Amino acid sequence: MLFWVVASSAAAFVSQQHLVPAKRVGLLRRVAPSGIDALPLAEQAAVFASVYAGLGASTVLATRGVESLKQIEAFRQWTRTFFLIGAIFAVIGVSHFTAEDAYLGIYPPRGTWGFWNLPGSPEFHVRWTGAAEILGGAGLFIGGLAKEIAPDTAVAKLAPLASVALFALVLCVTPANIYMYTHGAEMVGIPPPGPLPLTFHYVRFALQVLLLTVLATLASSSSSSGEETG
Repeated sequence: MLFWVVASSAAAFVSQQHLVPAKRVGLLRRVAPSGIDALPLAEQAAVFASVYAGLGASTVLATRGVESLKQIEAFRQWTRTFFLIGAIFAVIGVSHFTAEDAYLGIYPPRGTWGFWNLPGSPEFHVRWTGAAEILGGAGLFIGGLAKEIAPDTAVAKLAPLASVALFALVLCVTPANIYMYTHGAEMVGIPPPGPLPLTFHYVRFALQVLLLTVLATLASSSSSSGEETG
């Protein structure tokens, strides 16, 4: 995470100029607000890795903080409502199909960061992640609701499983977020037009840490509750 911030500052001079020569002679392309896409590919790859490292370290620390807060009854009761984010995941999953072009616009093309070469078409990845969000979100919502109403039923066990699956899914789609940050990729048809400001990406990073922490908390609390019930 520290490298991410330092790299952004180091690229400020380039990003202020906004235009750099592309590979083809006579063609200019706009540099992302972060300026990362103007850096050598090795440094771009390092930024990519640092984002994941920052997410991991921040999520571990945040999850430990949540565990300590569970001793407070009011907070423990509040965590029982976390399953409601399953509905949000499901809605976002549907948008992968209703606004597919927007998601295709932020899918990293092959060669991005000097190493990205994921098999399969962009359409395939947009669609399978959308389907996974719908299924995972529905599983979390239904399982969490069942856990409150009928905790001893098999349906209630969906909550921890869906939480783990969605945790992994968030990590799987993170490259799209990084691509928006490093290359100024835009979601076609979704305002505002143009690359998003750096502040947006930093806030989203913090929110993503929060989301991963919530999912980790749901998985652990649901599992521990199941053990206590058993």
